[in-house]
Amino acid sequence: MTKAYKQCMTRCFNSKLAPRRFEEGDLVWKVCGEAQNVLSDGKLAAKWEGPFRIQYNLKNESYKLEEISEKVILRT
Repeated sequence: MTKAYKQCMTRCFNSKLAPRRFEEGDLVWKVCGEAQNVLSDGKLAAKWEGPFRIQYNLKNESYKLEEISEKVILRT
């Protein structure tokens, strides 16, 4: 495939995506990082963890998360 074709396909795909905004108090799931996956679990390993509540919005598409029990999650 050519680079121009890939860019055209990417542009078409991204034009159909609707931006999603979260508000404080919404429940969300967090993606598990590659470093957290245990190799012995194989392809059935969990890819998400949570649910978490959004504590506050940092206004740059970043969010501060807390557990349901209101324990703040550091470095989210």
